[in-house]
Amino acid sequence: MAEEHGYYVDEDRCLMCGQCNLVCPQHALKAFGPRHIDQSKCIQCGQCQAACPAGVIDYR
Repeated sequence: MAEEHGYYVDEDRCLMCGQCNLVCPQHALKAFGPRHIDQSKCIQCGQCQAACPAGVIDYR
């Protein structure tokens, strides 16, 4: 099965700082544990990517 297009978190490099959760208007990011973006909630606004201090959120 092909991956969906959207924003993804490089979980190995994630700092778990929570900045992405604070800015996401759809609450599409999992709050605890490995970061995961719920593609069914994500509106692809890019706010999580812009807020990430580690630069680990990419669009593919």
